[in-house]
Amino acid sequence: MSQILENPRGGCVLAGINSVLGALDRVCPIFHAGPGCCMQTTAAEQGQSGHKSSCFVSSVSIPSSNMLEKEVVFGGTDKLSTTIQGAIDIMDADAFFVLTGCTAGIIGDDVASVAKALGIDSGLAEKAIAAEEEYVYHYLAQSVGVVSWKRFAVVADASNAIGLTRYLANDFSFTPVLVVISEPIFRQEDKDRILARIQDLEYAVPPKVVFVADQYEINQALLKEGQEITFLLGSSNEREVVLEMDIQFLLASFPMNERLVFNRTYAGYKGSLTLTEDLYDNL
Repeated sequence: MSQILENPRGGCVLAGINSVLGALDRVCPIFHAGPGCCMQTTAAEQGQSGHKSSCFVSSVSIPSSNMLEKEVVFGGTDKLSTTIQGAIDIMDADAFFVLTGCTAGIIGDDVASVAKALGIDSGLAEKAIAAEEEYVYHYLAQSVGVVSWKRFAVVADASNAIGLTRYLANDFSFTPVLVVISEPIFRQEDKDRILARIQDLEYAVPPKVVFVADQYEINQALLKEGQEITFLLGSSNEREVVLEMDIQFLLASFPMNERLVFNRTYAGYKGSLTLTEDLYDNL
Protein backbone atom coordinates (compact mmCIF):
# COMPACT_ATOMS: atom_id res chain seq x y z
CA MET A 1 0.00 0.00 0.00
CA SER A 2 1.41 3.37 -1.02
CA GLN A 3 -0.46 5.53 1.48
CA ILE A 4 -0.70 5.92 5.24
CA LEU A 5 -4.15 5.54 6.81
CA GLU A 6 -5.39 7.18 9.98
CA ASN A 7 -7.25 4.62 12.15
CA PRO A 8 -7.20 1.67 9.72
CA ARG A 9 -9.89 -0.90 10.41
CA GLY A 10 -10.70 -4.44 9.41
CA GLY A 11 -8.55 -7.44 8.59
CA CYS A 12 -8.00 -9.91 5.78
CA VAL A 13 -10.68 -12.25 4.42
CA LEU A 14 -9.34 -15.02 6.64
CA ALA A 15 -9.90 -12.81 9.69
CA GLY A 16 -13.49 -12.12 8.70
CA ILE A 17 -14.38 -15.77 8.17
CA ASN A 18 -12.67 -16.74 11.41
CA SER A 19 -14.61 -14.06 13.29
CA VAL A 20 -17.91 -15.54 12.08
CA LEU A 21 -16.93 -19.10 12.95
CA GLY A 22 -15.59 -18.00 16.33
CA ALA A 23 -19.10 -16.91 17.32
CA LEU A 24 -20.54 -20.40 16.72
CA ASP A 25 -20.52 -22.89 19.56
CA ARG A 26 -18.89 -26.29 18.94
CA VAL A 27 -17.41 -25.17 15.61
CA CYS A 28 -13.67 -25.60 15.07
CA PRO A 29 -11.77 -23.72 12.35
CA ILE A 30 -8.67 -25.41 10.94
CA PHE A 31 -6.11 -23.04 9.43
CA HIS A 32 -4.01 -23.98 6.44
CA ALA A 33 -1.78 -20.95 6.74
CA GLY A 34 1.43 -19.54 8.17
CA PRO A 35 2.31 -19.84 11.88
CA GLY A 36 1.27 -16.27 12.76
CA CYS A 37 -2.19 -16.24 11.19
CA CYS A 38 -4.13 -17.71 14.12
CA MET A 39 -3.18 -14.99 16.57
CA GLN A 40 -3.18 -12.11 14.08
CA THR A 41 -6.66 -12.82 12.69
CA THR A 42 -8.19 -12.90 16.19
CA ALA A 43 -6.23 -9.97 17.65
CA ALA A 44 -9.08 -7.52 17.08
CA GLU A 45 -11.84 -9.63 18.62
CA GLN A 46 -11.35 -8.48 22.21
CA GLY A 47 -11.50 -4.76 22.84
CA GLN A 48 -12.46 -3.78 19.29
CA SER A 49 -15.54 -5.97 18.67
CA GLY A 50 -17.65 -5.29 21.72
CA HIS A 51 -15.06 -7.18 23.76
CA LYS A 52 -16.09 -10.31 21.89
CA SER A 53 -14.47 -13.61 22.77
CA SER A 54 -14.72 -16.99 21.12
CA CYS A 55 -17.53 -19.40 21.94
CA PHE A 56 -15.44 -22.52 21.40
CA VAL A 57 -11.91 -22.06 20.03
CA SER A 58 -9.86 -19.10 18.81
CA SER A 59 -6.41 -17.52 18.59
CA VAL A 60 -3.50 -19.85 19.41
CA SER A 61 -5.95 -22.66 20.24
CA ILE A 62 -6.99 -23.00 16.59
CA PRO A 63 -5.51 -26.07 14.88
CA SER A 64 -3.15 -24.91 12.12
CA SER A 65 -0.82 -26.53 9.61
CA ASN A 66 1.67 -23.69 10.31
CA MET A 67 3.09 -23.72 6.79
CA LEU A 68 6.84 -23.07 6.54
CA GLU A 69 9.44 -23.09 3.74
CA LYS A 70 9.11 -26.85 3.21
CA GLU A 71 5.39 -26.61 2.49
CA VAL A 72 5.92 -23.62 0.20
CA VAL A 73 8.41 -25.60 -1.90
CA PHE A 74 6.85 -29.07 -1.86
CA GLY A 75 3.20 -28.32 -1.13
CA GLY A 76 1.29 -28.52 2.13
CA THR A 77 -1.60 -30.90 1.48
CA ASP A 78 0.04 -33.78 3.37
CA LYS A 79 0.57 -31.57 6.42
CA LEU A 80 -3.00 -30.29 6.15
CA SER A 81 -4.29 -33.86 6.12
CA THR A 82 -2.49 -34.72 9.36
CA THR A 83 -3.62 -31.43 10.92
CA ILE A 84 -7.26 -32.20 10.11
CA GLN A 85 -6.98 -35.69 11.55
CA GLY A 86 -5.31 -34.35 14.69
CA ALA A 87 -8.06 -31.75 15.15
CA ILE A 88 -10.77 -34.40 14.79
CA ASP A 89 -9.01 -36.62 17.33
CA ILE A 90 -8.51 -33.85 19.91
CA MET A 91 -11.28 -31.27 19.46
CA ASP A 92 -14.79 -32.29 20.52
CA ALA A 93 -16.51 -30.22 17.84
CA ASP A 94 -19.69 -30.74 15.84
CA ALA A 95 -18.27 -29.18 12.67
CA PHE A 96 -14.82 -28.44 11.28
CA PHE A 97 -14.03 -25.75 8.68
CA VAL A 98 -10.76 -25.57 6.74
CA LEU A 99 -9.68 -21.96 6.20
CA THR A 100 -6.81 -21.15 3.83
CA GLY A 101 -4.38 -18.27 4.19
CA CYS A 102 -2.27 -16.38 1.67
CA THR A 103 0.52 -18.96 1.64
CA ALA A 104 -1.76 -21.81 0.58
CA GLY A 105 -3.38 -19.60 -2.05
CA ILE A 106 -0.09 -18.45 -3.54
CA ILE A 107 1.30 -21.97 -4.02
CA GLY A 108 -2.07 -23.32 -5.19
CA ASP A 109 -2.58 -26.15 -2.71
CA ASP A 110 -5.54 -28.36 -3.68
CA VAL A 111 -7.36 -28.06 -0.38
CA ALA A 112 -10.63 -29.39 -1.80
CA SER A 113 -8.99 -32.76 -2.41
CA VAL A 114 -8.19 -33.02 1.31
CA ALA A 115 -11.31 -31.51 2.93
CA LYS A 116 -16.45 -30.07 3.22
CA ALA A 117 -17.77 -30.22 1.06
CA LEU A 118 -20.62 -29.43 3.37
CA GLY A 119 -23.88 -30.87 2.06
CA ILE A 120 -27.00 -28.84 2.85
CA ASP A 121 -30.55 -29.99 2.09
CA SER A 122 -32.00 -27.10 0.08
CA GLY A 123 -35.51 -27.99 1.22
CA LEU A 124 -34.57 -27.74 4.89
CA ALA A 125 -32.76 -24.46 4.23
CA GLU A 126 -35.76 -22.89 2.50
CA LYS A 127 -38.05 -24.07 5.29
CA ALA A 128 -35.79 -22.49 7.92
CA ILE A 129 -35.64 -19.21 5.95
CA ALA A 130 -39.43 -19.07 5.62
CA ALA A 131 -39.88 -19.66 9.35
CA GLU A 132 -37.38 -16.92 10.22
CA GLU A 133 -39.04 -14.44 7.86
CA GLU A 134 -42.48 -15.11 9.35
CA TYR A 135 -41.12 -14.69 12.89
CA VAL A 136 -39.28 -11.44 12.17
CA TYR A 137 -41.88 -9.67 10.03
CA HIS A 138 -44.52 -10.38 12.66
CA TYR A 139 -42.59 -7.95 14.88
CA LEU A 140 -41.41 -5.54 12.20
CA ALA A 141 -44.98 -4.93 11.06
CA GLN A 142 -45.65 -3.44 14.49
CA SER A 143 -42.62 -1.16 14.49
CA VAL A 144 -42.77 0.63 11.14
CA GLY A 145 -45.08 3.31 12.46
CA VAL A 146 -43.18 3.61 15.75
CA VAL A 147 -39.64 4.20 14.48
CA SER A 148 -39.21 7.79 13.35
CA TRP A 149 -38.30 8.80 9.81
CA LYS A 150 -34.66 9.82 9.39
CA ARG A 151 -32.07 10.91 6.82
CA PHE A 152 -29.11 8.69 7.61
CA ALA A 153 -25.50 7.91 6.81
CA VAL A 154 -23.57 4.66 7.27
CA VAL A 155 -19.85 4.14 7.87
CA ALA A 156 -18.94 0.45 7.72
CA ASP A 157 -17.24 -2.30 5.77
CA ALA A 158 -18.93 -3.27 2.52
CA SER A 159 -21.01 -6.17 3.86
CA ASN A 160 -22.43 -4.24 6.82
CA ALA A 161 -22.89 -1.04 4.83
CA ILE A 162 -24.98 -2.85 2.22
CA GLY A 163 -27.12 -4.63 4.81
CA LEU A 164 -27.74 -1.59 7.02
CA THR A 165 -28.54 0.70 4.09
CA ARG A 166 -30.94 -1.65 2.35
CA TYR A 167 -32.68 -2.61 5.60
CA LEU A 168 -33.33 0.96 6.73
CA ALA A 169 -34.24 2.23 3.26
CA ASN A 170 -36.39 -0.67 2.08
CA ASP A 171 -38.03 -1.81 5.33
CA PHE A 172 -38.39 1.50 7.20
CA SER A 173 -38.44 4.11 4.44
CA PHE A 174 -35.52 6.02 5.93
CA THR A 175 -33.67 8.18 3.41
CA PRO A 176 -30.02 7.20 2.82
CA VAL A 177 -27.86 10.27 2.27
CA LEU A 178 -24.29 8.94 2.41
CA VAL A 179 -22.63 5.52 2.61
CA VAL A 180 -18.92 5.35 3.42
CA ILE A 181 -17.18 2.06 2.65
CA SER A 182 -14.44 2.11 5.26
CA GLU A 183 -12.33 -0.84 4.08
CA PRO A 184 -9.78 -0.66 1.25
CA ILE A 185 -11.43 -1.85 -2.00
CA PHE A 186 -8.94 -1.98 -4.87
CA ARG A 187 -10.62 -3.68 -7.84
CA GLN A 188 -13.12 -1.64 -9.86
CA GLU A 189 -15.33 -4.69 -10.43
CA ASP A 190 -15.68 -5.06 -6.64
CA LYS A 191 -16.62 -1.39 -6.30
CA ASP A 192 -19.19 -1.72 -9.09
CA ARG A 193 -20.78 -4.74 -7.39
CA ILE A 194 -21.00 -2.89 -4.06
CA LEU A 195 -22.47 0.21 -5.72
CA ALA A 196 -25.12 -1.88 -7.46
CA ARG A 197 -26.26 -3.46 -4.18
CA ILE A 198 -26.39 -0.14 -2.31
CA GLN A 199 -28.03 1.93 -5.02
CA ASP A 200 -30.62 -0.61 -6.20
CA LEU A 201 -33.21 0.32 -3.58
CA GLU A 202 -36.95 -0.30 -3.69
CA TYR A 203 -38.17 3.21 -2.90
CA ALA A 204 -35.46 5.60 -1.76
CA VAL A 205 -33.27 7.79 -3.94
CA PRO A 206 -29.81 6.14 -4.10
CA PRO A 207 -27.31 7.63 -1.63
CA LYS A 208 -23.90 9.04 -2.38
CA VAL A 209 -21.29 6.29 -1.94
CA VAL A 210 -17.61 6.95 -1.21
CA PHE A 211 -14.75 4.50 -0.75
CA VAL A 212 -12.33 5.88 1.85
CA ALA A 213 -10.42 4.03 4.57
CA ASP A 214 -8.59 6.98 6.15
CA GLN A 215 -10.33 8.41 9.21
CA TYR A 216 -9.63 12.04 8.30
CA GLU A 217 -11.19 11.54 4.86
CA ILE A 218 -14.17 9.73 6.41
CA ASN A 219 -14.76 12.66 8.77
CA GLN A 220 -14.52 15.15 5.92
CA ALA A 221 -17.04 13.19 3.84
CA LEU A 222 -19.48 13.21 6.76
CA LEU A 223 -19.01 16.91 7.47
CA LYS A 224 -19.53 17.77 3.80
CA GLU A 225 -23.00 16.19 3.89
CA GLY A 226 -23.60 17.21 7.50
CA GLN A 227 -26.59 19.47 6.87
CA GLU A 228 -28.49 16.59 5.27
CA ILE A 229 -27.71 13.88 7.84
CA THR A 230 -29.77 13.49 11.01
CA PHE A 231 -28.67 9.99 12.03
CA LEU A 232 -25.39 8.08 11.67
CA LEU A 233 -24.63 4.38 12.01
CA GLY A 234 -20.89 3.92 12.44
CA SER A 235 -18.01 2.78 14.63
CA SER A 236 -16.23 4.07 17.69
CA ASN A 237 -13.94 5.98 15.34
CA GLU A 238 -16.84 8.23 14.30
CA ARG A 239 -17.75 9.25 17.86
CA GLU A 240 -15.75 12.49 17.70
CA VAL A 241 -17.17 13.73 14.41
CA VAL A 242 -20.70 12.86 15.58
CA LEU A 243 -20.29 15.20 18.54
CA GLU A 244 -19.16 17.94 16.14
CA MET A 245 -22.15 17.32 13.86
CA ASP A 246 -24.56 17.12 16.84
CA ILE A 247 -26.65 14.29 15.36
CA GLN A 248 -28.03 10.99 16.64
CA PHE A 249 -25.68 8.02 16.52
CA LEU A 250 -25.82 4.22 16.70
CA LEU A 251 -22.64 2.21 17.27
CA ALA A 252 -23.11 -0.50 14.64
CA SER A 253 -19.80 -1.31 12.92
CA PHE A 254 -16.19 -2.28 13.59
CA PRO A 255 -14.26 -1.14 15.59
CA MET A 256 -16.60 -1.17 18.59
CA ASN A 257 -14.77 -0.56 21.87
CA GLU A 258 -17.47 1.28 23.83
CA ARG A 259 -19.96 -1.57 24.17
CA LEU A 260 -19.88 -4.97 25.82
CA VAL A 261 -21.54 -7.52 23.53
CA PHE A 262 -22.32 -11.07 24.71
CA ASN A 263 -25.04 -12.73 22.64
CA ARG A 264 -26.53 -9.86 20.65
CA THR A 265 -26.01 -9.41 16.93
CA TYR A 266 -27.24 -7.36 14.00
CA ALA A 267 -26.65 -10.24 11.59
CA GLY A 268 -29.40 -12.51 10.31
CA TYR A 269 -33.16 -12.26 10.68
CA LYS A 270 -33.27 -12.04 14.46
CA GLY A 271 -30.38 -9.58 14.35
CA SER A 272 -32.66 -7.19 12.49
CA LEU A 273 -34.94 -7.12 15.54
CA THR A 274 -32.01 -6.24 17.78
CA LEU A 275 -31.01 -3.44 15.40
CA THR A 276 -34.56 -2.08 15.37
CA GLU A 277 -34.73 -2.06 19.17
CA ASP A 278 -31.40 -0.21 19.39
CA LEU A 279 -32.52 2.12 16.62
CA TYR A 280 -35.60 3.14 18.57
CA ASP A 281 -33.55 3.67 21.76
CA ASN A 282 -31.30 6.11 19.87
CA LEU A 283 -34.01 8.21 18.21
